[in-house]
Amino acid sequence: MKSRKNLCLLTLLCGLLPGLLYAAEEGDYDYFSANRLMIRNGVQAVLTCNGLFTSHRTLEQVYEQELAYLVRLGGQVGSAQGGESRVDDENKAVAVGGADEGPAMTAAFREGIGCVIMAPDQRIDDISSLPISKTPLLSASAAETPWPNGDLIATKPLSAQVNASALQAASDWALQCGEIL
Repeated sequence: MKSRKNLCLLTLLCGLLPGLLYAAEEGDYDYFSANRLMIRNGVQAVLTCNGLFTSHRTLEQVYEQELAYLVRLGGQVGSAQGGESRVDDENKAVAVGGADEGPAMTAAFREGIGCVIMAPDQRIDDISSLPISKTPLLSASAAETPWPNGDLIATKPLSAQVNASALQAASDWALQCGEIL
């Protein structure tokens, strides 16, 4: 009877053991590592792209300044000397990532917008389909251009329904409160 009980117990353990081992391994698997790598690569691509093509800085400056925080986190991809980070000067784009560093993410400079991250399935050929914003240059100085496009505040007479002295008192009170805070 005792050997039969032991046999049942042994059979039960043999049946459960693989499941318990699998469950322990399953808990250790990082299901989101690919997402984190994609986000890291995308952020680095946008920061590098903006540093190079919006701010007109050197690649060395971008790695030393904009990307320095990634080194502290142990996640900077490549260096100014190379690695899985590629700069495409002709298309004003930066791709970060690849075989060892996770999915390659590309950021492209767009006039009037700055650098935008491209979808993972988009390629360099798709850059021309991304939006741009052509903002016309101001025809006069900012001081002569009416707000909101410039700094000139148009003076208009107050409506007859507005009490000028009450409005001035409210303005003075608000400015005094701002000084106190």
